[in-house]
Amino acid sequence: MFTPDSGHAGDRASAYQNILDISGRDHITFSLKAPHDGLILLSQEPADSITNNKYAEIVIGGYGNRKSCIRIASWSADETEYNMANQLDATVFTDIWISWNSGAIRVGWGHVINEQLMMQWSFTSSFKSADIKYMAMLTGWGATGTWRIYP
Repeated sequence: MFTPDSGHAGDRASAYQNILDISGRDHITFSLKAPHDGLILLSQEPADSITNNKYAEIVIGGYGNRKSCIRIASWSADETEYNMANQLDATVFTDIWISWNSGAIRVGWGHVINEQLMMQWSFTSSFKSADIKYMAMLTGWGATGTWRIYP
């Protein structure tokens, strides 16, 4: 899947594309080729019709490709972050997994769930793993991306 440069989308949830129904799943693995700023939305409702703040935004290679983070709702404070230079690459696919079981959203490198952990955030009573039914992606701030989503 291709995501164009979404610019500096102020209403981030509505800017997300390639909405996938992930009901009944507790993880996803994918590969991303982008120079920076790959964003993933995990939500209770499709990104184009979100009416509540029950979603998590995961940023990979943001802030000049130096930082990844998990936020609850767009533009909210980072709940957790991972700092490392050159997290993404414009010419090579980077393998990433995300899981949302065992009371936390966890993000790591590779395709083996729970290995090479990058960051995690524990659910609260207002947002929990059962709320995650959809996933959507975008790239922005001058970046375009190619995504490979695995079953």
